[in-house]
Amino acid sequence: MSGVGRRLAVGATLTIGSQTTVSLVVPAATGAGAVASLAMMRTLQLRAFRAIQLAHVLASTAAQGQAVLEAFYPRAESDAPTAAGTTPYSLPPVRSTVVWPGPTSLVEQLDLRRLVAAATRADAVVVLRIPVGTTVHTGEPVADVRGGNLTAQQVTRALIDGLSRPRSPHTASATCEKG
Repeated sequence: MSGVGRRLAVGATLTIGSQTTVSLVVPAATGAGAVASLAMMRTLQLRAFRAIQLAHVLASTAAQGQAVLEAFYPRAESDAPTAAGTTPYSLPPVRSTVVWPGPTSLVEQLDLRRLVAAATRADAVVVLRIPVGTTVHTGEPVADVRGGNLTAQQVTRALIDGLSRPRSPHTASATCEKG
């Protein structure tokens, strides 16, 4: 006898007790309950599988991170063209385009103080082509240097990625203890 058949038999036995007949509703309700419980278990299983998929988690994390970045780094409205069709300021011409020199990495932070100080010393304007949180690949343009003479290394040093960031003493000691 199959598992469903046993459930029907048990349900019918509990219902009829010492009676010799049972209504057709009892086994039908038992069968419908078994099918409903199987459907609910399958739905729960599919939702659990969907929740642990890496792509879904990464997409959700990226969307939430982008929302945070937009909240803390809003686009400047002064960049919009004026009524005459020109911006209220003029940028110097592009002297060089800085490309990412290292391996593929995620730009986690921007050392704005270092970048502004270097650009001020060189009398240059740096226009970043990528926002924080972007994955950059070797040779990908990350910034334009306008005006003064600023080296690519000075610009890329201000872009802090996960590979070049120094480890804290706590992280280093935890790694040594585990290894």
